[in-house]
Amino acid sequence: MEGRLLITGASGFVGQALVDACQAAGIAWLGQASGLTPRSPAAAPPFIMANLAEDFDWTPHLKGVGAVVHLAGVAHTNIGQGEARERMRRINVQAAADLAEQAVAGKIPRFVFVSSQHAGSWESGDQGVGFYGEAKKDAEEAIRKRTAGSLTSLAILRPCLMLGKGVRGNLASLMRWIDLGVPFPLGGVENRRSIMNVRNFADLILACLRRPEPLDGVYAASDGAVYSTPELLRRIAAALGRKVRLLPIPASYIRGLAKLLGQTSRAEKLLGDSYVDSKPLWDELAWKPVFSAEAAFQEMASAWRERGGKAPAG
Repeated sequence: MEGRLLITGASGFVGQALVDACQAAGIAWLGQASGLTPRSPAAAPPFIMANLAEDFDWTPHLKGVGAVVHLAGVAHTNIGQGEARERMRRINVQAAADLAEQAVAGKIPRFVFVSSQHAGSWESGDQGVGFYGEAKKDAEEAIRKRTAGSLTSLAILRPCLMLGKGVRGNLASLMRWIDLGVPFPLGGVENRRSIMNVRNFADLILACLRRPEPLDGVYAASDGAVYSTPELLRRIAAALGRKVRLLPIPASYIRGLAKLLGQTSRAEKLLGDSYVDSKPLWDELAWKPVFSAEAAFQEMASAWRERGGKAPAG
């Protein structure tokens, strides 16, 4: 890859891991954030402070850029109707499309869009993934339309659940509950869930950009680690120096109760399978995982302790 790398959402969970990977590899980068400064130890390159809920002119910032990795978006939010939903779509769909259009106009050779497994679920008809899955799928289509037939290649990555330093959302909530000794009625769950060390995902993104021929297409991303929900909870607890209390309640009972309460989609996040086969992407890139799942658990727990048992701001 020639030129520097533009990273949107550079102050986020994945963005910070990618910034660190660029620093380690000596890759020049330019980061966009919505007002938070990154925790990366070397923030020498300038940061673009841009609110993606509003129109933004990327043109002056695309000079000298050889690739764009678009990470920015609204996630881990219970979106309802009205303004909250419109804001999600403005940031997750329209801002992504606008950036892609300007990247094409600027003849940026490579565009990597980090989507979500939820986009694939929505595509297959699972509307339980909610507005977030819908927005990610619509963003994929909008970016694809704008890059079609242009000099800008498009790689869409749909990562599985990621672990590591600075994790937010549902995993941060699980750590809080485990730390408090809250029992989980999940001892009877038998499922398969792919997880990924966020540092492996950052390395995978750089592997996409190092590939001599630009990568095009939609790819599921994982590093091969697979756990059941009970085992995932045990590993998190062990990293925190705790023991998790798992009640041996059959998954069928939990599903029945969740259906009565109208919480089926939420329950399936813990009860259902979420296995990702990333071999096609590994083969395309001749890539193998660099960092272990154990390292991700430990880094996640250590950062949690350093913050006093709180998720990072933002």
